[in-house]
Amino acid sequence: MAFVATSRFDDHSPYYRQEHGQFRRAGIDIPRSTMCVDAANFIRSRRRLTNTNSPPANGSRPR
Repeated sequence: MAFVATSRFDDHSPYYRQEHGQFRRAGIDIPRSTMCVDAANFIRSRRRLTNTNSPPANGSRPR
């Protein structure tokens, strides 16, 4: 998952290029739909970690 996410978001390599390019050359079959679902699950888990009851980073307080 880390490689897929890094390729997608840091290297700007779309899922179809990963599916048909680098993974196919390596003999690995990871469908694009699987990469999309895994990325969505990863993002959801990160949101749960960052959505806490701590004050905002800019120091303002909710009214």
